[in-house]
Amino acid sequence: MGHEKDEVRVRHDLERYRDRLGHLGTEQIELDERLRTIAVDDEVTRDRRTFAEARIDELERTQLD
Repeated sequence: MGHEKDEVRVRHDLERYRDRLGHLGTEQIELDERLRTIAVDDEVTRDRRTFAEARIDELERTQLD
């Protein structure tokens, strides 16, 4: 009788752990996707900054001429 209770408890725990693992896997996928989006946004921002700095330099040179 004690073994049957233990088996039920262990099966229940295993099911909970599998569900939790599934949720964590989904969260990991979502976080990876967010990181990729942030990396793309960061690259775009860096490019815009580089362009803006070059444009500022160009305008300053034009003004000094």
